[in-house]
Amino acid sequence: MAIIVLFLLLLLRIITIAERQRSGFSRTYAYGVAGILFFHVFINIGMTTGLMPIIGIPPSFISKGGSSSSVLPS
Repeated sequence: MAIIVLFLLLLLRIITIAERQRSGFSRTYAYGVAGILFFHVFINIGMTTGLMPIIGIPPSFISKGGSSSSVLPS
């Protein structure tokens, strides 16, 4: 539960920062970062509780890495 609260606080902080931006690009970029983070957290909680199918998104900031890399090994 503590991790979920921390993610919610992080999302609220990102949205607050986005609201303060004067540039439209900066505001859109911050909302995009918040949206991607929310999507990852939402999907991961849904997979863990069994409400959504497992699609292979690792937990944000918790995974040891390598599993969500977009670079394919050669």
